[in-house]
Amino acid sequence: MTRKEEILDRLFTLLKNARQETRAEVIINQIWQIWLDSGDASLNLMMKEGNEALTAGNYNDAIKIFTEALLYKDSYAEAWNKRATAYFLRGNYKQALEDIKETLKREPRHFGAMAGAAHIYATISDMAALLGSLESLYEINPSYPNLAQNINTLKRKLGRS
Repeated sequence: MTRKEEILDRLFTLLKNARQETRAEVIINQIWQIWLDSGDASLNLMMKEGNEALTAGNYNDAIKIFTEALLYKDSYAEAWNKRATAYFLRGNYKQALEDIKETLKREPRHFGAMAGAAHIYATISDMAALLGSLESLYEINPSYPNLAQNINTLKRKLGRS
């Protein structure tokens, strides 16, 4: 296990046990900092350019850049996650969900990808899949605002309470 993996494991344990939203936010920010640093200067530059395109609303350019990043290093979960975001913003939910699955293969605790999947499932009204995503997210971050309440409400709607 690498030092980075050890740190992430420790942070995820802290996140799961965090009972205050403000404490969870600090831990989440630390996790994001680790995820966003690929450890490779060339890949980090590609990701920076992709994020700039994403922020500017140039989704096709962002997808192209993140695809190049994946061709460079397909094991980098955050490249999959960012491309999923670009696909989502472009309205291509099917491709976004495929990239989210790839993200989660590489980092099963990726709460950003889980939240993205939940957002897509809510958008396309797939309530059963939405519930599954929210429950997965709750396992990682039980202090997420209103998450437990939203899960219980959705369970009642689906007749699963």
